[in-house]
Amino acid sequence: QLAAQLEQSAPWSESRAVAPPPSVASAEEIALGKMHYYQQCVGCHGASVISGGGTPDLRYSTLLNTDGWYTVVLDGVLEKNGMISFRDRLSKEDVTAIRSFVIDKANADWAAAASP
Repeated sequence: QLAAQLEQSAPWSESRAVAPPPSVASAEEIALGKMHYYQQCVGCHGASVISGGGTPDLRYSTLLNTDGWYTVVLDGVLEKNGMISFRDRLSKEDVTAIRSFVIDKANADWAAAASP
């Protein structure tokens, strides 16, 4: 059911009006996620998790706090849209760490934008 919903709708929002989920991961997990992000994700999703516009800006993904994140990254449910499965390169723990890094970056950018 989740796979069908993801295929029919964009699993991200370019709306910056909704705060990201809280960053609760350890510094170690965020650092591991950053390493994996820069090895596997940066080419499409951009340096500093800032998309150049051709692919979703993950800081605003509606999947950041759902298991849909794994369905996309590991199961390849959006392969028809160009988002391949990374199951052969990343473990679920690696993908969790990447999500933690993205959430941390989203929160830092959210806070910076809110500062006067």
